[in-house]
Amino acid sequence: MQQIQQQQNVKGSKIPFEYKKQKSLYEETSNNDSKYQDMDNNKQNQKLKEEIQDKSDQKRDQRKKQFIQLEDGLRKPKRNYDPQYSNKQQIINKLKEQKIFIHFFNLKKYDSVIELQNQLFYCNLSNMNLDSDFFEIEGKLFKTDYDKNYNPNFFTQEGSFIVSLLEKKIQLKVEVEQQLRISINRNTQQCIEKKKTKSEFRSQSLVISKIIIIEEGKIINDCITPKKKKQHQPTKLWCKYNQQINENDENILKNGKWLTSSIIDSFVSYLNIQSKIQSEKEYFEKNQNDKQQINRILFLPTSLTTNFGMSYDCKKAQKLFQEELQQFEEMNYELNIIYKRIGFPINKNNFHWQFLLFDFERNQVELFDSLSHNIDQNLIKTLAKLLNLESCEQIKNQFSGQQKNSYACGYYVCSFMQYCYNLQFKEDAKYNYNEQEIIETLLDVIKDEIKQ
Repeated sequence: MQQIQQQQNVKGSKIPFEYKKQKSLYEETSNNDSKYQDMDNNKQNQKLKEEIQDKSDQKRDQRKKQFIQLEDGLRKPKRNYDPQYSNKQQIINKLKEQKIFIHFFNLKKYDSVIELQNQLFYCNLSNMNLDSDFFEIEGKLFKTDYDKNYNPNFFTQEGSFIVSLLEKKIQLKVEVEQQLRISINRNTQQCIEKKKTKSEFRSQSLVISKIIIIEEGKIINDCITPKKKKQHQPTKLWCKYNQQINENDENILKNGKWLTSSIIDSFVSYLNIQSKIQSEKEYFEKNQNDKQQINRILFLPTSLTTNFGMSYDCKKAQKLFQEELQQFEEMNYELNIIYKRIGFPINKNNFHWQFLLFDFERNQVELFDSLSHNIDQNLIKTLAKLLNLESCEQIKNQFSGQQKNSYACGYYVCSFMQYCYNLQFKEDAKYNYNEQEIIETLLDVIKDEIKQ
């Protein structure tokens, strides 16, 4: 009985020991698992932190892109970040550095137009490579060259162009390649000619001789000194600003007579050319806020509305309007993309001059008439429709009705156009009619710069 009890005690004593041993082993294993689990948790936490940091960095970078850098160093937030908008800003800033205008519009073929002196270049924003100041791009170019008398020669080209921002030059790629070949050939020819001796040059040159027949002591075929015949000297004619001018036009101005359309249309072209030059100069010299204050104006010649005739419809007027403004075809003749106002000198029934000024921003047309005559309402409505200002308000200019004689209406119109031109650059410009001053200006405008 004692033996059995002892065995039971022994067995009883072994069970707790094994249990403790197993428990210890279990705890050790659990601790190890816990360590590994902690390590895994640390790795996961570290990875999670890295992911959070990456997302934070991405958000910060994205936030940076959502700011526009201003000229004064401040940053202005944009509400919705648009990559295309950002690209536009880069292009605008790049072209501003080179003092080049660019305008944007929403049409299928082209979405932007670069405006250089006497050039309009239509292209697509996505094709511009502004990483370089010299790049190739597809587009359409309208170019105008002028002679000394500012007579225009128009060119239209479409295809692949080479654009040089530094030189402000846009040239058809084919022409660039052709000029390069000509230059290479010229240099090659010069190298060949340098190798020739002077004797070879002499042998190649032929002395051109002239036979003079002398009969009974008189030279009868001396064409070198032909006899001058007395001829009637016709009135001197010349072409200025694409208008035929003669001495009679100068006499009209000197004697204070009724102005012709040639004089007024010459002045229209003069103002448009000067406006382009001055706009570029003024725009890039102003600060960011003042740049928006340049209200560019385009004057259209009297020939446009005169060619409408007495009886016309919108279809005829639209055809003549589009023929006059072919360079704006690619922007669907939406002149408000570039200009804020459009001016029309009007010849009323070939005996009186008037002026209409359409304002895109104010959605109105201003009527100027030095005699306060009525202006053809059908003409106003037609022009408004062509400019997409069909519901515009009509107002009479405060300087109308000042004419005191029978001939000065044309001088008043030219003086008012000069005033509108000045308003582009000076908001506080004053209108002051000075007949002698405008006469001197017009005489200078039509003066022949090419002496015969």
